[in-house]
Amino acid sequence: MAVRVILDIFVVLLAIVGIIAGVRQGFVRLLFQRFRRLSAALIALLLSKPLGALITKGFLSDKLTELIMSATKLKELPTAASPEVLLESVPVVVRWMAQAFHYDLTAAAQRAFDEGDGMYYTVIKELSYPLASTIAVILSWIALYFLLRLTIRLLLRITDGLFDLPVIKQINCILGACFGLLFNAAIVWCACRAFVWIVTLPAFSNVSALQNFSIDSTYIAKYVYHFNPLAFILSINPNR
Repeated sequence: MAVRVILDIFVVLLAIVGIIAGVRQGFVRLLFQRFRRLSAALIALLLSKPLGALITKGFLSDKLTELIMSATKLKELPTAASPEVLLESVPVVVRWMAQAFHYDLTAAAQRAFDEGDGMYYTVIKELSYPLASTIAVILSWIALYFLLRLTIRLLLRITDGLFDLPVIKQINCILGACFGLLFNAAIVWCACRAFVWIVTLPAFSNVSALQNFSIDSTYIAKYVYHFNPLAFILSINPNR
């Protein structure tokens, strides 16, 4: 009971601190001055996954497949009359590799036969797609991070003094309070994730206050934990 109450109090205090800091500093100063690097990193993280998916599907996957084909000097299997014949012509080494990666060669033979891309090309393209996707996301994040930092710096110079005007100042304060609340909600999510992991460790299994503890047993923390913007950002799948 005490642990649940402490967690809820921790969430409430962080929310109050975030709102006060947001109102005092304003959205622009809080986001683009105090947390300029962090803001650029998070926005880049949010945009890098869909951008990486576009790059991967657009050209990187095909280029990586062609690079592997040329580097390994594979001679493509001849055109077969059916997927079964194409599958039978695959060497034993390729079959072993497919089994090691739990890759369905039968389905690959059918796709290669239907699309006419060649058996080796189809296999290498599908196996190398996760690697191409990872490379695209990393490069996208790096490019977006530096581009966003430059953009933020230019915007701060252009809009200097603009957000001290009467009406805009109030809007800036309200948005600052919202951002401070969301930022501290992300901190709560990270802290709860770490706490839930620590509770499961054997060293804490005999602590009576932590036995049968569940984040869902809290009154407030569970909502911040399950409905959190940081969790949403990290859960975006670039392969979709």
